[in-house]
Amino acid sequence: MSLPIPSQSGIGQSHGALQPATGGVLRLVPERAPSKPDHAGPPGLRQRVTPGAVLAALRRRWPVALALGLVLALGAAATTWTLRPEKYTAFAIIQVASTEPKMLPDATRLPDGSTYTKTQIALVRSRTVLSVALRNEKVRQLPFVQAQPEPVEWLEKELVVEQIPNTEIVRVSLTARGGKSDLAPVVNAVVEAYMAEVVGAEQTSQKAHLYDLDKAASSVKEQLRRLRESVQTITRALKGGDPKILTLKQQALLDESAALKRELAVTSSRHRDLEIKIALYRLRLDPVKRLPIPWHTPAPLGAAGADALIDHELDTDPRVVALEADAAKLRDQLKRLDAIFADPNNVAKKDAQRRLSAAEAAVATAREERRVAIAARDRARTVASTAQLLREAEIERDAIQSQREALSSEVNALKGDIESLGLSSVSLELERAEVERSEQFHRTILEQKQRLELELQNSARQRVSVRYRAEDAAVLNKNGRFQEAAGAGLMGLFAGLFAVAAFDLRVNRIHTPADVSRGLRLRVIGSLPNAPDDRPAGGGQSKYRRGFVESIDGLRTTLLHAHSEGRGAALMVSSSGPGEGKTTLATELAASLARARRRTVLVDFDLRAPSLHRLFGVVHAPGVCEVLAGTAGLDQVIRPTETAHLHILAAGKLTHDATAALAQRATIQRVVDELRAQYDFVIIDSSPLLLVPDALMVAGCVDGLLYSVRPGISRAADVYAGYERLNDHQLPFLGVVVNGVAHGQSYAQGYGQPLDSPAPTIVAGDGRVI
Repeated sequence: MSLPIPSQSGIGQSHGALQPATGGVLRLVPERAPSKPDHAGPPGLRQRVTPGAVLAALRRRWPVALALGLVLALGAAATTWTLRPEKYTAFAIIQVASTEPKMLPDATRLPDGSTYTKTQIALVRSRTVLSVALRNEKVRQLPFVQAQPEPVEWLEKELVVEQIPNTEIVRVSLTARGGKSDLAPVVNAVVEAYMAEVVGAEQTSQKAHLYDLDKAASSVKEQLRRLRESVQTITRALKGGDPKILTLKQQALLDESAALKRELAVTSSRHRDLEIKIALYRLRLDPVKRLPIPWHTPAPLGAAGADALIDHELDTDPRVVALEADAAKLRDQLKRLDAIFADPNNVAKKDAQRRLSAAEAAVATAREERRVAIAARDRARTVASTAQLLREAEIERDAIQSQREALSSEVNALKGDIESLGLSSVSLELERAEVERSEQFHRTILEQKQRLELELQNSARQRVSVRYRAEDAAVLNKNGRFQEAAGAGLMGLFAGLFAVAAFDLRVNRIHTPADVSRGLRLRVIGSLPNAPDDRPAGGGQSKYRRGFVESIDGLRTTLLHAHSEGRGAALMVSSSGPGEGKTTLATELAASLARARRRTVLVDFDLRAPSLHRLFGVVHAPGVCEVLAGTAGLDQVIRPTETAHLHILAAGKLTHDATAALAQRATIQRVVDELRAQYDFVIIDSSPLLLVPDALMVAGCVDGLLYSVRPGISRAADVYAGYERLNDHQLPFLGVVVNGVAHGQSYAQGYGQPLDSPAPTIVAGDGRVI
């Protein structure tokens, strides 16, 4: 039998099938080649932390996760209970009236209780009040306060001042762990400092306000006296004239003067506009500081936005038309020559091309000269137009200037008339109005002064008062300590669960065949349940053994399907690391082939850590090492087993000669060829791929390699690294066998009834059934 496998060119070829090939060989037929290489690697190497992944990890590791979570929960609860004693609180009650109590109700004042109460709460917690409270001798000597590195900041953070909803009560409280007898003095000191520094200062401010009102009343009274004297002086100056008639005459003159001033302002504005326009026209006509003329700016030759009128004039110019007609004739002539002569170097064609280029240049030159002439003509017309506009603007400016001078003379004349008539009547009315306002203001000040004096006499009715002083602190929450310990325990439990889940996700192990096929994109050609010895003895043992045997027989059927009689096949079983079931897979596959009456030899090529000799109860030497070293022949080291058609070749004793021979591929190839000639199947149990290079040397001499993966043991990165190592060396990779899946995920589940004659089994040297 021969098992040539096409070399793996990438992970995309793992989507194939194991099929019998023409000519009796086993080959791998990929469904399609990868359209684009996956430089990022298969998705199974990129572990994603999702809620589903965390729950799956917890289901896989629930005993460890639960145990660790309980330990952390108990530790966190005990630590919290020890380090966090009971919370104590002490509080005082302050009443803040929603409106200021007054003996004389003021209907014009709106209630401001909400804002006032919030302001008082902020003042209680102010640094000024807290600093005064902490300067209290009794408070400063408290151990609880002395233990604080920054007492003011600590008190500002811990002191709670809040208003009880829908009441005028403000609660001042301090809560801390321990320090039961230290809290009430601190709260009382804060309340006393607030009453002294804020409430007392407010009364002092009212007294100062009363003093200011008294000074203001005296000042207004003196001003009122001077205004009355001025009224009397103006009345005497009028000599008994009727002030109303004088006021009407003066008002008429003032109205006329205001109208003339408005007209003068309009005229002055028009004069300024004309001055600006004249300056602009002069700048446009100045040959040194000339501004661009907005009505027309010649466009550059060939520009997309050229003036359409200029282009039309250019197109109708006789000279330009004649030159363009000559150029058109030359173009037609050149086209006829192109049709006659195919050679681009023809003399006639070159001469025609030269004359056409000269004609086109003449057209361009003529158009440009004409364009410049048109632009100069338009420029001259625009300059003349601008000069005319400048003359008209200057004439209009001179007329406006004459009008301004006339209006100014009239305004000055009216001003003299108003001054001659005098403003005594107006001044008299203004003075009388000022006297009335001053009298009203004086009455208001006197009323406020009287109210404030009356309220200060009513010192018993204060807006802020202390209703309850702080007493000994009480426990804040009787169940608080238990709740904190329980909360810490829950956090510890969740921390343990999360730690186990994080560890499981970080190592990124293989758990199901789908993790290999879809996650790593490697072919899975078989899956086996856990070995029967891992199941508890009892009634279910026979059924589980039957399912295991059917799973391994399914893998055997896949291999036999491609088997060609006439030559033996050498298959190697390996894994990425130790403990991944390669020896179990090799042993069970060899036993299954033997049950199918195929002459099979099981070879232990794991020379550094052999195990088959212990499993079958045979001596480990001589064996493979002696055959490689040339000190023994195959007929001397191959031993039969209790299973028909199954022989075993132990590893032997590893020596320097055997190690040197292991590095020579020809020596290994010779041994494999001799075994292949004697047996239908040569099953080789090799060393792990990632630990030592021995497996790569052996893999180059076999017909196919089976890759054993153990759920819960194999890591995705190591499995894929081993596959890439095989792929890099172009070694015959058959596929992955997931060894040790959960019941129900394997190839078979013990379907049907057991056979009357149980399948042959392998009995180890210690009597265990393999």
